Amino acid sequence: MSTNLRGNPSAATDIGKITPDLINPQLLLDIVKVIDPVISQKLPQKRSGFSYTIFVLFACCMQILRLSPHHTAEILQEKCFHAQISFQSYSITNFSNGKQRRYFPDQPAFSRCLQTLSKLDLVEEFWNSVLLAHLLLLKSLNIVGTDLKLIADYTDVPCKKNIDDPYCFGKKIGKTVHRTLSFSIISGELHQMLANFKIKKRQDKLIIFQEIYHILISNGFTVKYLLLDRGFYRKRILRYFQAKQVTLIMPGRKCAQTKQKILNYLNGKGKRYCKGTMKEKYVKNQGFSFINFDLLLIAKRTYKLNEIISDFRKKLIDVHTATNRIFPLIVMFGARSGVSTLHGNEIYIRDLYRQRWYIEIAFREMNRLGLVQKIQDRNSRLNIMGTRCFLYNIWQVQRYVIKKNNSHENELELCEFLGMCSNHRYPLYLSTNS
Repeated sequence: MSTNLRGNPSAATDIGKITPDLINPQLLLDIVKVIDPVISQKLPQKRSGFSYTIFVLFACCMQILRLSPHHTAEILQEKCFHAQISFQSYSITNFSNGKQRRYFPDQPAFSRCLQTLSKLDLVEEFWNSVLLAHLLLLKSLNIVGTDLKLIADYTDVPCKKNIDDPYCFGKKIGKTVHRTLSFSIISGELHQMLANFKIKKRQDKLIIFQEIYHILISNGFTVKYLLLDRGFYRKRILRYFQAKQVTLIMPGRKCAQTKQKILNYLNGKGKRYCKGTMKEKYVKNQGFSFINFDLLLIAKRTYKLNEIISDFRKKLIDVHTATNRIFPLIVMFGARSGVSTLHGNEIYIRDLYRQRWYIEIAFREMNRLGLVQKIQDRNSRLNIMGTRCFLYNIWQVQRYVIKKNNSHENELELCEFLGMCSNHRYPLYLSTNS
């Protein structure tokens, strides 16, 4: 997994960037076959001979090669010409106007595709379809199972201040950002990005969570655990997944109730596992309703609970220091298979929640992929995010395949995946007949 990075392999003296020969278009094209019928119903009919899904290949190659759209198109056009691999639907070589058929889309065709998707506000839906198609492909190959852990998190990208932009968060110059809500899943030891949504100001997030849950369930998956950060304290979201019998784990609220639970534990008046409640809005003739949950106290990294209590009672640390070393976890159990009680599962629940960091690590690793983009357009940024998530997923699967075949094999580092070091291992998890 991404958390096991131990440093980069030695850089090659004659390789600075990946060569087009090392790109695996067959893998991308197999995924294109899956998503093409799905998105063809949502997009307008194209006049040119290239389908929309071919531009998935274009965008990925541009990120891998770290070249401009123009140079990427010309390099791949030449490679396709010599290999007689055409992505056009036309069978003729020369058109009536004298122009020769291209084997690979050019830069203007790529730009027109993005403009069309942006105009129809389909960039988000397009790339989420690509990521879902890849996940379904992994399911059909038994690389991912049906029981999943679902993770949600925000990622922010700095943007120029624009009070008229509904996607611009913040008020101070230099502090404004575009916010993206990203979802990922964990199946066994494999982490995969699932979807990205551009977030507007005051947008209802529950609708997005409902959409993701419905997509997974309708495609034969089961969500066993939902791992969230503090940014998702939305009672409607908690209620929704409680009704769906999904076990939810997230940090405890910074409130008087949580603080008192920690103080009781430090003073020997309570246990490390207890009950908590969240008060909902008052309803006329009904009063207040409450969301009930379990609260588990764990030690932050580098600390142990027994040592914290010992140091506190010996007055080696004050109550503020002791409290800051304890991390409360809210646990709302689902009725399905899996962990159902706190007592005896403290370490397991702690380790479960720590897997939420996979999405944070994914954001960090994806920032090392491809070109550094300075563009401010919201849909263009979403296109880049979708491309990088797709490449990250392929990289993670290839790492998984290598380890599964030989547990003693070295990790497939990102620089090796991009062809920037002397090693070149590219395991194919798809055959050409997939």
